[in-house]
Amino acid sequence: MSLFEQLQQAKSEEDVKDAYIKALGLKGYSKNLIDIQTKEIWFEAKDTGKISTYAMFTQLMHYVQAALTHEEEFISTVKNAIKNGDIIRTQITPNNLKQVFDKWVLMIGNEIKGVAEEDYALLFFADIMNDGTVSTHDNLPAELMHKNNAPVFLLGGKVYELSNKEGYRQFWAIYHRPPKEEYRDYLLERRDSLIPLDERSFKGAYYTPLAVVDKAYDKLTETLGENWQREYIVWDMCCGVGNLEVKHNNPRNIYMSTLDQADVDVMRATKTCVGAQRFQY
Repeated sequence: MSLFEQLQQAKSEEDVKDAYIKALGLKGYSKNLIDIQTKEIWFEAKDTGKISTYAMFTQLMHYVQAALTHEEEFISTVKNAIKNGDIIRTQITPNNLKQVFDKWVLMIGNEIKGVAEEDYALLFFADIMNDGTVSTHDNLPAELMHKNNAPVFLLGGKVYELSNKEGYRQFWAIYHRPPKEEYRDYLLERRDSLIPLDERSFKGAYYTPLAVVDKAYDKLTETLGENWQREYIVWDMCCGVGNLEVKHNNPRNIYMSTLDQADVDVMRATKTCVGAQRFQY
């Protein structure tokens, strides 16, 4: 019997709850003031079609009025759960990177004691590029660790702790980590987009689109000849994380320097232009 058919035959709220529990294969749930509650998601059930989804959601919001809530992600998660038969979290992708980062700062970054705003991006990447136990990259500028079963961050030899861990739990109930493998290096290369605007302007930290890279290589070939990548030594004095160099076919002829040591660390972690001389300057 389908979920729709079971709901049509429901005679009480308990029947509604049981229908959803069975259809979604929920484990580790409880039925209390919140009609169905798991670690990842809360449900409000009604046994009549006269109660709108909006009214049900409003009632559920009343129960969690002290917590941060995320309607868009909640609805997306439920729809995917119904569609696929399981609970999934939202993937972190290039399309939602800035949105996810802003929410991370609100829920997690602001709770990290003593950290500078310009370092949020480094801690953010340390957090998302980790499955909770193991990092996806070696030698990232910052590292996610655990102390007394609580997440802490290591940056520049200093340990940063959270003043409140509830936001951390809520954030990772919404999003999946780490990002898919095909996105990881690209996301790290977009660190510049997460740096505060005033600092980005001061340092000239701006992402170089690949179309601009292609045009630059065309112009260099036109000016210096077909063999310029083999015959010339190149020094990019503001390389960032190396987006301009990734298409060079002879990295041993490249010197790459940047203002921030963190950029060098990202290049090493993503194995960008391994044969080049990469250094902070």
